[in-house]
Amino acid sequence: SIFICNPSSMHLQTSLFYANKGNNLFIEKPLSNNMRNVKKLRQTLKVNKINCAVGFQLRYHPFLKKIKDIIDNKKLGEIRLVDIRNSHYLPYHHKYEDYKKGYAANKSLGGGVILCFTHEIDYANFLFGKPMNIFCYGGKKSKLKLDVEDFAKIKIKNKLKKNNFFVNIDLDFIKKTESRYCKIIFEKGSIFWDLKKDYLIIKNKNEKKIKIKSNFKNRNDLFLKQLSEVINSFDKNKNPKSNINNGIEALKIAIAAKRSMDLKKTIYL
Repeated sequence: SIFICNPSSMHLQTSLFYANKGNNLFIEKPLSNNMRNVKKLRQTLKVNKINCAVGFQLRYHPFLKKIKDIIDNKKLGEIRLVDIRNSHYLPYHHKYEDYKKGYAANKSLGGGVILCFTHEIDYANFLFGKPMNIFCYGGKKSKLKLDVEDFAKIKIKNKLKKNNFFVNIDLDFIKKTESRYCKIIFEKGSIFWDLKKDYLIIKNKNEKKIKIKSNFKNRNDLFLKQLSEVINSFDKNKNPKSNINNGIEALKIAIAAKRSMDLKKTIYL
């Protein structure tokens, strides 16, 4: 298996090279910074019978499945509103490197907060399904030395069966106090998932609260779980949970959000 971990703008070119050699692939997120060669890669994977994982480790978090089960079983009723946030000061993101040289800060390398934080887009896609439309307000607000957007407020209209609701995704590289969460308001309760402190709070309509702490001892444990499950999937010749289809759908939504931001209008999918 080949791990593709170079800058995002180079992912597809490198992936196609190794896919043509018949290697299984693990591609770091995002899949790319545009849709060029996406269909070509998908077709190459199909023809050569190659399995492909994309680096969305949250797909392997037990809390994600638990939330999905609550939504699907309607244990708390219909969804009313969703607020998702990922705020992380870019110079603190990878303290071992100069943020100005990293892919996240450079348009030519596929940077920007929307593509960098596509985990939020991917797990929203998993929980709530394909969006109906997207509006995004964002741009560069800080004094950080980058040529990409450092904040984005994405408003997604979703529909589960006959229930329409909005998913708000708030992303930024600006705030020095890290914050990452998902809050879902239902007609009969709520869910709060703190992804930084790694706990889940479930409340019913009577405000009775259940707090669940993750079994992961540190942040790296989830990456190790992802790696183990991906390799196991490859060994069994199966597509992993975090696969090429997830990667493509998340990229489509991210690009639609960037297009909406640039054009200042709603994008219909």
